[in-house]
Amino acid sequence: MKKTLRTVILILAVSTLIGVLALCISSEDGEMTANIVYSDYIVYAGGQFDMNAGTNVDGATYQWYASYGRFGNPLPLDDNGAYSGTHTPHLSLKTRDDLKLGDEWENIFFSCLITAPDGRQKWTDNAFNMYVKSQESLRNDLTAEELEVSHLAVKGYAPSKEEDGVTYYDIPAGEQLSLELRWNPVPQEYRKSEVEGEISIWVTCDGKTKKLQSSGETFTPYRTGSGNVTVTAEYTVNLNGQYFMTLDRKMLVINTKTPAWETEAVTNTDVTILAERYNEAEKLARVSRGTEVLVVENGGTWCKIAAGGTVGYVPGYVLTVYDVIPSVDILIQEPCSDVPVNFNAEVTGKGYRLFSMDPVMWYDQTAERFLGPGDTFKNGHTCIVQVWLETDGNRRFRLSQGSYDSDMTGTLNGMAATVATAYEQDPARVVELRYVFRHVHDPQKITQQNPTCTQDGKLTYYLCWCGAEFEDNRALTRILDDDWGVIPARGHWESEWKTNGTEHYKICLRRECGEEIPGSRGAHTGGQAGCQAQALCDICGLGYGGYTDHVFSEYWDYSDAAGHAHRCTNPFCFEHTEIEAHVPGPAGVLCYYCGYELEQQPVQYPTGMSDWAEAEVLAAVDVGLVPQELQKNFQTPVKRGEITQLFVNLIEKITGKTAEQLVAEKGLSVNYGKFTDTSDMNVLLCNALGVINGTSDTKFSPEGTLKRAHVAALINRIAGLVGVDTSGYEHGFTDITGNYSWVGPELGWPVHAGIIKGTGGGKFSPGGDLTIEQTILIVYRAYLFLKQ
Repeated sequence: MKKTLRTVILILAVSTLIGVLALCISSEDGEMTANIVYSDYIVYAGGQFDMNAGTNVDGATYQWYASYGRFGNPLPLDDNGAYSGTHTPHLSLKTRDDLKLGDEWENIFFSCLITAPDGRQKWTDNAFNMYVKSQESLRNDLTAEELEVSHLAVKGYAPSKEEDGVTYYDIPAGEQLSLELRWNPVPQEYRKSEVEGEISIWVTCDGKTKKLQSSGETFTPYRTGSGNVTVTAEYTVNLNGQYFMTLDRKMLVINTKTPAWETEAVTNTDVTILAERYNEAEKLARVSRGTEVLVVENGGTWCKIAAGGTVGYVPGYVLTVYDVIPSVDILIQEPCSDVPVNFNAEVTGKGYRLFSMDPVMWYDQTAERFLGPGDTFKNGHTCIVQVWLETDGNRRFRLSQGSYDSDMTGTLNGMAATVATAYEQDPARVVELRYVFRHVHDPQKITQQNPTCTQDGKLTYYLCWCGAEFEDNRALTRILDDDWGVIPARGHWESEWKTNGTEHYKICLRRECGEEIPGSRGAHTGGQAGCQAQALCDICGLGYGGYTDHVFSEYWDYSDAAGHAHRCTNPFCFEHTEIEAHVPGPAGVLCYYCGYELEQQPVQYPTGMSDWAEAEVLAAVDVGLVPQELQKNFQTPVKRGEITQLFVNLIEKITGKTAEQLVAEKGLSVNYGKFTDTSDMNVLLCNALGVINGTSDTKFSPEGTLKRAHVAALINRIAGLVGVDTSGYEHGFTDITGNYSWVGPELGWPVHAGIIKGTGGGKFSPGGDLTIEQTILIVYRAYLFLKQ
């Protein structure tokens, strides 16, 4: 064989794996990548209940605190060292200020202030279900969990083989593929303690490596190119947002097959090219035996061919068709300073192979000599490599029409190489690839740049002074993609809204940043101040500005034994003016100005009750359900305005809260001007709580009367208001029809509870009137049932 120079470009099949490894390598020595206090000494808090005071990590100190409730004031524990171990009962704790927290241990919350050897501190969260571990201990625990990428496959395709843990597929180029990925997630006990598992997907094709973001178990479809595709799934663990360890990685390789749009053939006999199939009428040209032609379409019986500028059809049996190789890709090591010369090359396609004798030869053009085993590449020298290839079986390299020059393309490590036919061999079956390396690479390490909140980072790579970039220090895998190794900016970790009194803003909570979030600063706006609260900003919800003045009533509407005063009329304000002493009236019994009773009057029980109702009515009076104005005329029908007085008293006796407090607690509000025919506070409070509605949008009709159906429904609503489930009860009456069908769903519970009864014969008489006396009895029975 003639010693011409043969060249090959390297695209190592392991380049993707190396790139992924580079992504996952932890930070350089000296960087702190930890959890509790960002120190290599402290790792994380979480998992089982374990309070080891000062014994887990050398050099760290712990101070335990206890508090009543999650938001109680934390009190330091005086006997801090006594709470070491996993099952300390903590039934009676003593703090430094000698305050005992008591025996209600289920209401006690623990936390710990951890101080690292370098003085930095961090509070743990609630110490229930907590332990502190070293990094090495955490690494061992996670390894023991056997967390792995359990499944990595190409959806809809069967693998061709599995070898050394790598799955291989044979798939045509240009196919749109979906990847399937499943993994065993990090257990919940770790995820509660700032330990996160992350899956990264890397795809390498045509010498370019990109990272695909995952979306559940199925990924966005990916279209293959003309070169082979390597997919790597890497399962890593981040600790407090920083890389900690790699748990597992899986790899698959997709061998793409490019369908030939044309092949070459030789005629076995003299043949005539026809204009159309089976058309003997129009003969385009005559082709002699042994002529090389291009097969544009291979139909089997008839073939469409091109020869001598003519395109037409010939019978398939007159041709010997060759499977043509249009391009080749070879992987080989690039010269790297002081690295031994490597005579190995890797064939990445099918149908061709390295030539049988001395397929790879290196020539040092600067030293003007061939390189042999034991030689090393020298920095600054120009090296030329040549690689000879031959085809397998009935295949041929594509040749230019009428010459021995190659019409095919070739790449070495993804870079275009010179292709020529090996003329002293079979010109159709042997070719030569040649590439000139103008100097020997001497790449230097460029340390990984971690991303910031606003700036992208980049993985560690190696840069030669000529400008070439590599994934490794031996120039095995050259970086041709500008986006290779980019680690996206992390983005700000925004705080809650903060305020300086007149403006609101947010800051980044990341320790290394702490900057104000751009565009977050602005003046407070909107909201309405009161005498008890600042205005709340419509954007951030924080209070700002001052309070308004009290608006005191015109009348003496506050009184007690000490005197009387004017009360503030603003909602939810209970302030009043300075109390002024009572002034006795002419009889000396009532205050002349406010009517306050100055002397205790003997209790006078009401009269006019039915004998059967007297005991329950008087009991209702004794517990404070019946207002003074209803303790007369017991036999008259109850009015809409009067019943709200009973309901407000019932609600307050059951809940132990005033109706105003209950409205505020439920986030409701009183519409003081809703009704034009009454401003009675009892009416407005019952309406705000959803107990009773008006007779129209603007009228309440306080003098109107209520029917039996109405009162039963109102009692049912009060029960629901205080938390009773009133659904699912049947009433069993036959006359709940027509205009009173609406009361059916609200009647079952009051009847079931014995609060209201029917009128006999399976009837309820929903339209019947109720006297004040009967209404008091119903309210009293509801009180007895609901106060339990």
